[in-house]
Amino acid sequence: MIWTHTYDLILKLSTILLSIAVLIQIPYLEDRGMVSIILSVILFFVVYNTFVRTLATYLYCKLTLKMNVDLSQAKQLNGAFSPVFPLKMKWLPMRELSNIEDPDKYQIALDIYKKWDEQNKQSKKQQFQNFKNSEQKTKILTVIMYVLTGYFVIAGFMNLPPANYLTLAYCKLFDTDEYYPILNGFLLVLLTILIFKVFGAKIFK
Repeated sequence: MIWTHTYDLILKLSTILLSIAVLIQIPYLEDRGMVSIILSVILFFVVYNTFVRTLATYLYCKLTLKMNVDLSQAKQLNGAFSPVFPLKMKWLPMRELSNIEDPDKYQIALDIYKKWDEQNKQSKKQQFQNFKNSEQKTKILTVIMYVLTGYFVIAGFMNLPPANYLTLAYCKLFDTDEYYPILNGFLLVLLTILIFKVFGAKIFK
């Protein structure tokens, strides 16, 4: 999922809508739909990861976990409740804390998060090491990535699946018959690289 808790979902939707609303007011971008979308996504990521995720964590702590925290303390728990989007979406709800009456609840949550985060780091290091030591698997993964990357470049320019789905979505969204083949290819290649670089080790673990 692209969100963790309800507050995170609401704030993400609000942020992306606000980003679009702000950018479409710029005269230069009125007739440049794709440029507006790309800039809106960039603005969304910047605003969300620098501030909004902390607000999401704060609301989750205050309203769900009934924890007395300020924004600076909430920021320390971002990794547990509002991890960096979209590269890391594993989170730690800690709902059991909502029933605990303890003035040090924040410190308890922070200790739980630090222990959990350290375990995750150790696990990732071990997975990476295991994957790195498997030369055959690395070669297979590399070949698959290059093959898909080459196909997606071709698919983007020739409007083949799955690039044609992006074209249909774009044309329907902006009520136009024009599309950008190079953008389709770029998005598919970027997605391929992201999947294989970030999640590749898990595929063959």
